[in-house]
Amino acid sequence: MTHENETHSESEIQEDIVSVPLIAWLGGVSTILIIITVIVLMGVFYMTTANLDVQRQADADARVTEIEAQRAIDAMIVDGYYEHPGLDDGQGNVTRGTVSIPVAVGMKKVIEDAKR
Repeated sequence: MTHENETHSESEIQEDIVSVPLIAWLGGVSTILIIITVIVLMGVFYMTTANLDVQRQADADARVTEIEAQRAIDAMIVDGYYEHPGLDDGQGNVTRGTVSIPVAVGMKKVIEDAKR
């Protein structure tokens, strides 16, 4: 079986030759655009990651501060009594700390003292 349309004219061949540099140019431009897009996306990714790291560090610092505050409160509680530390005014004058107790414990103490 023979192909009847196998012959190509000179103009068709010339058009094919002209389109090769155009296709190569478009391929090169497309490659450059893809590379630029990848670089921009990497920059956006790293900036977003840096922002998330800063936020996570701030959250961790806040949790540490909360834990330190709770430990300070726990250190103030001794046998159900709250010890408030002494205060120093910076000139060597120290006010002694006070001790306060929960209302429920205080009421029990008053009742115990009344029974004596």
